[in-house]
Amino acid sequence: MATSKSNTKNNQTVSPKVLVAEDETLIRLDIVETLTDAGYEVVAEAGDGEAAYQAALENHPDLCVCEDA
Repeated sequence: MATSKSNTKNNQTVSPKVLVAEDETLIRLDIVETLTDAGYEVVAEAGDGEAAYQAALENHPDLCVCEDA
């Protein structure tokens, strides 16, 4: 499994911020757990496209993991 590439800011390790968008709750929870265990900071979760868009505007993630529908 790949691990996150952390950045260093002011001598502190900063994990990449991730938004997870998936309409199936159990799958979304599994993705969040996997990313968190790998060292990513999940800053938001969304169950549909509109919520994902709003979460991205509010949280400014470095990466979005979205379902392809």
